[in-house]
Amino acid sequence: MKKLLTLTLVALLGLTAQAQKLTDDKVPAAVKASLTKRFPAAKQVAWEKEDEKAYEAKFMVDNNKQSANFDENGTWLSTETNIKKTDLPAAIQSSLSKNFAGYEIDDPEKVESPEGVLYKMKLKKEGKKLEVVFLPDGTVKKQKEHKSGDKDKNKDKDKAKGKDKVDDSD
Repeated sequence: MKKLLTLTLVALLGLTAQAQKLTDDKVPAAVKASLTKRFPAAKQVAWEKEDEKAYEAKFMVDNNKQSANFDENGTWLSTETNIKKTDLPAAIQSSLSKNFAGYEIDDPEKVESPEGVLYKMKLKKEGKKLEVVFLPDGTVKKQKEHKSGDKDKNKDKDKAKGKDKVDDSD
């Protein structure tokens, strides 16, 4: 019984360390104003507090899922937009064909920040899972391998969303 209680407490602490959902009235006015100014067409806005000083808004614009991050003063930090594989720059598509032939592309996103634009996605092949970040010119900026049992188990169920196999016919 003691062991079960300890495991439950550890699990609950882990959950509270993640982003915390917020109601609109709990978001600072400056943060909401910044979202409205930057994304006037944003619909279905849901807020999360990422940490003590960062807020994330998840929303829809023209049927595209987006999320934007702001600091506590409303300063824009970044935007992530779900995109299709076909919307990736040609240089990235070429890099995928050459360096990741046969991998299935999952959740490609365009990430914009004051530092510039990046593209990130998950790649899967024969049980191997990678998270890869590309520069617009096709250069791999970051590559991380996910071990089995990572938190993306439920993503496999959503086969209709943004998944394509990398064409290795080049």
